[in-house]
Amino acid sequence: DFRAGLIRIREGAEAIALFGAESWEEQRLMSLFGRVQRIFWEGMRVNLRTQMFNSFYFFTSDLFPLFVLSPSYFAGHITLGVLNKARTAQGTVLGSFSWFMGAYATLMNFRSTTFRLQEFFSAAQSAGEESFGALDSKGGSSFACSLTQAPSSGLTFAGTVSLPL
Repeated sequence: DFRAGLIRIREGAEAIALFGAESWEEQRLMSLFGRVQRIFWEGMRVNLRTQMFNSFYFFTSDLFPLFVLSPSYFAGHITLGVLNKARTAQGTVLGSFSWFMGAYATLMNFRSTTFRLQEFFSAAQSAGEESFGALDSKGGSSFACSLTQAPSSGLTFAGTVSLPL
């Protein structure tokens, strides 16, 4: 929206100056830029929370079996070797289950990319009911182009247009 607003101002600069709407356009652009800033900061906050949780999770996952089994070790029920074996086994199991934690950023990038592609394809489909035809070379001396309007309106702007070179 912000880029579209900038383009609109660039293309309509004379009309904006003629009507004296500079302050209104500046205010509108500032609100659009405020949206850009808000989205950026929300993304930063989500990224910070995700990174903090991941750091805490991976740091404590190695220490968790030590805290759980240390009373048994100090009571003499298990040896240090058993404690280390349990820690290694728990680390292996946790590493297998924590795939999602490591792949979260990749999955979210994939999700946002597919969402943007779906939006693009739906916009292209709704706006792209117009068929523009193709350019054909006619013996190297001219181009032929077929232009038609959307089937929903049934209007044809031009049939076949031939342009000599």
